[in-house]
Amino acid sequence: MLVLAGFASTAQAASDRVALRWDGPDDCPEDSFRATVDRYLGPRAGDGPPLSVRVRVREHAPGRWSLDLDAASAATTGTRHLEAESCETVLDAAAFVVAQAIAAAGAEAEPPATTGEARDRALVPEPGAAEQPASSPPGDASAPLTGAGASPGTFEPAEAPPPDDPRASDGPEPTPTGDIAPVGPRPPRLRAAIRVTGGISGVALPSLGGDFGLAVGLLGARWRAEVVGHGRLPARVRAPAEPSVGADLSLWAVGLRGCAVPRISRPAPSLRTVEFPLCAGAELGQAIGRSVGLTPRGRASVVWAALTAAPGVLWVPRPWLAVGVQVELAVALLRHDFVIRGLPPLHSLGPVEVRGVVGIEFRLARGGASARGRGS
Repeated sequence: MLVLAGFASTAQAASDRVALRWDGPDDCPEDSFRATVDRYLGPRAGDGPPLSVRVRVREHAPGRWSLDLDAASAATTGTRHLEAESCETVLDAAAFVVAQAIAAAGAEAEPPATTGEARDRALVPEPGAAEQPASSPPGDASAPLTGAGASPGTFEPAEAPPPDDPRASDGPEPTPTGDIAPVGPRPPRLRAAIRVTGGISGVALPSLGGDFGLAVGLLGARWRAEVVGHGRLPARVRAPAEPSVGADLSLWAVGLRGCAVPRISRPAPSLRTVEFPLCAGAELGQAIGRSVGLTPRGRASVVWAALTAAPGVLWVPRPWLAVGVQVELAVALLRHDFVIRGLPPLHSLGPVEVRGVVGIEFRLARGGASARGRGS
């Protein structure tokens, strides 16, 4: 019971030392941050001035989390910006920085020990002195919080005003309000992607056939823009009156698409991101017919122009890799018939083209998984 009571007292002291203002998504909770701060502090919470902390967490893209940390006490202020590939990593790094700041402020506030006290401390070790310190989080987050006018890696006390300064009065010092200048969000970094697709398509041409495509895109946090190209393998059609005569019909097109990209993501490594791109655009190309059973063989081409809609699902197991399926609907803006002279029309291009494709996408790789910090 004594051990449990001592632990509860330490945790309560650590919580009392931090006035936290939290701004983050539900899947990156405030409780995890508080628990990690308490874990790093351990028995070092002690007494000292309160620390006002503001934390802003954002997931800009799959595998790209950022955290802006502002802290203020009676003696100093400081900011840090951290980035990592998961919520746990960026929270762990920020909690380590806050724990260091609390421990440093407590050490400065502690009065110097008398000679007798120093001798007693030398003879009797403090509780927890033999314990191994908690491991530091990845990256350079182990550097203490830095503030304006302070050298990196230090938490400098505020300079005392000169004696003739009106601020140097014997009255009580003003209590810090804890107001912290907000740190604006960093704009999400754009990434490039290339996707290869394959599947089947039909309706516009006389029968189902293979369809292959290539897309190059630019990806944002919740959107993407693409240049897409695809080709439809030939489908054969026969003349009803002359079965030995017919044509092979094929189609190709190049288009532009814009997509909104809702997604479901979790920071746990076992639960990766699932995206739901909802795309719309237009494409332009050719429908081509080559005669069969005629000498010489003839060739004809007509313009293919269509508006497109393409919802899909993408699974992102790694920040640089995505696999998924997509259903594409192309509504033709022009109608054409393929005809062999002297025979009834062979085929009329259908009003729509429907495609079902699967694809694999490679995305521009980001930096390493370690948290990266920057003081200001």
